[in-house]
Amino acid sequence: MKNIPKKLLMFLLLIVFLNACLWHRAEKFAADAQIKKIVFDLPFPNDLIYQATPDAGVIVGTKQIEAYISYEISGFDVETGGKLWQLPFAGRVVGRTEKQILVYEEKTTTAYFITPRSGEITRRISPAPIELTRVNFDLHLGMAFTDEMYLTTKALYTSVFIKVNEPDESFPIGITAKNWAKNKTVWFVPPDGELVTISYPPLVFGDKVLIMNDPYGKGSGHSYKVVSLKTGEELYRVESSGNFHYLADKYFIEATPTFVRRIEFSTGKELWKIPSAENHFISAIGNQITLHSTNENKIRTIRILEAETGKLLKQFEFSSAVETRLEGAFLTKDNLILLNFDSKISDRAFSDHEHYNYWVAYDAEAKKVLWRTDFESHSAASLFPFAGDKVKFEN
Repeated sequence: MKNIPKKLLMFLLLIVFLNACLWHRAEKFAADAQIKKIVFDLPFPNDLIYQATPDAGVIVGTKQIEAYISYEISGFDVETGGKLWQLPFAGRVVGRTEKQILVYEEKTTTAYFITPRSGEITRRISPAPIELTRVNFDLHLGMAFTDEMYLTTKALYTSVFIKVNEPDESFPIGITAKNWAKNKTVWFVPPDGELVTISYPPLVFGDKVLIMNDPYGKGSGHSYKVVSLKTGEELYRVESSGNFHYLADKYFIEATPTFVRRIEFSTGKELWKIPSAENHFISAIGNQITLHSTNENKIRTIRILEAETGKLLKQFEFSSAVETRLEGAFLTKDNLILLNFDSKISDRAFSDHEHYNYWVAYDAEAKKVLWRTDFESHSAASLFPFAGDKVKFEN
C-alpha cells in the first residue's frame, strides 16, 4: 500500500465508499418511531386489499391465494363494512365496465362479468382472450372494458410474450379495441409519433375513450386525445405545457409550471385553479390531492387540497433527504397529518426492491414524527380512499 500514490489511494478509497453507499439498503423514514395500528370504525377484515367498483357504495376485497394469479374475492358495503358476497372460486379482478367488474379465473381460463352489489355472475366468456391471461407482462396494465369490447395498450419499448424468451409480435404499438363476441379487432389507434403511455389505461366514458400520452421529449408537456368508442376516430386533442393526471378514478388534473387546475376533459371546463410556480409530483388519497414540490435544499413543500373544490386544507415543509418513497399525505378529521410511504405495487410484484406501505403521523409545526404504522400496512392503506373518515389508531 505504501507504494501506491496518495491521490490514487484516495481515489480507490472513494470508489469503495461509493460502492458501499450504493449497496447499502437505505433505512426507512421514521423506522425508529413508536408503532401504532390503523383500525376502522367498521368491521372490514384487516388482511385484504380493497379496490373500487362501478358502484360507489361497494368495494371489492381480495386475499392472495397464489402469487399474482389467484385471489379470494369478496364484496363489501362501504357504509357498514358488511360482507355482501364471496365468489365460489379464486381469480383476479382485471378491470371493470361502467356497471360491472371483470374477474379472470386462471383454472378454467374464464372471464366473468359480476354485479358489484349482489356478486351475481351475469356473463361468462370462455376461453377468455389471451390478453387477460398475461399477468406478468406489460399488456394487461393498459386495458379497459365495456360490455361489447375490451381495449389493450402496447407501449413503445415493451414486449408481450407467449412464453419466457418467446415474444409475441402480433400486438402492434398503440391501442387496440376488440369485440368479445368474435374476438376481432374493431379499431386500432397508432401512437401518432408520441409515446403511448401505460401510466393510465385508456379510459372509457359513455361513447368516448380518453387516451393520455407521454411527453414527446424531455422538457415537453403532455397531450391527451378523445376518440370514438365505436370507431376509434379522433374527436379532439388537447396539449399542455405541463402534465395531465387522472386521480382516484374521478379527478382530471392539469399541472403546469404556473398553475394546477381541475378540468372536465370532455369539455375543457375549468372546475378550479390555483397558481403555482413549481413542477409537482401529484397524487390523491380518497378525496384529497397532494402536491409535492422540492427546492434546491431538498426541502419539500407539501400542500393537501380538497379534490372537489381545490381548497387548501394544509401546507407544510418536509425534508426530502430520505430515500423512502413518499406517495402522498392525508389530513384526518382530527387534523392529524398522515404521510404515506409506498414502494408501489409494480415494484412489489415484479422486482427485488424493498417492499413497504406504511403511514407516519407528522407534526408539521414541530417538524417531528409522532409515530408510524407497521411497514406492511397495505390493507389499511387500500381502505383509506373509502373509509378515511372512519379511521382510528391503536398502540
